[in-house]
Amino acid sequence: MKASAGLLGGLLFVLGACSAAQEKRLADGSWQIRCGESMQRCASRADMLCGDAGYEVTGGGTRGKVLGGPTGYRTRVQASELIVRCGANDASSAEDAPSSLPTLPKAPAPTQCVPGATQACVGPGGCSGGQACREDGAGFEPCDCGEQLPRTTAPAPAPAPSEPPAPPSAPPASEAPGGDAPAGGGWEEPRPPGEG
Repeated sequence: MKASAGLLGGLLFVLGACSAAQEKRLADGSWQIRCGESMQRCASRADMLCGDAGYEVTGGGTRGKVLGGPTGYRTRVQASELIVRCGANDASSAEDAPSSLPTLPKAPAPTQCVPGATQACVGPGGCSGGQACREDGAGFEPCDCGEQLPRTTAPAPAPAPSEPPAPPSAPPASEAPGGDAPAGGGWEEPRPPGEG
């Protein structure tokens, strides 16, 4: 008895939820179901209309609207609508039926910079330059350092001599201290006094 009362209560709840739904048969055989605030009510009504055949959702959505003025009490109301085609769960009918859902355009790629904007950069070889954002905003062009001036290089070191330098020679006789040059033309070892 309790089980049947629970089942009856559940059935009444489902019927009450669907009572606000309004359905309309369209020219192509599909159903348009309007359900007030709940999309779930539309889906429940589609289950009841199509039964074991199942259904395919071909369109619909929920729209909201705010009622009331900017200074007064405001409330949001929703209107849901679902368009279904019964029996579309069958694989053969799903393949034969063309899809009536519109294809959404691809979202544009997010921009990385403002087209035409410039910024300083460091280019090849460590040069300072600038770069501009590409026209599509997807990124910056390569760094442009302008006309590169040739690098100045220090003179190369002198090559190492192939022969070692000669040892210093003795100064000429005319430069000897005191002007007295020995007969041999070179310097003599100094002698201790008294020898000579």
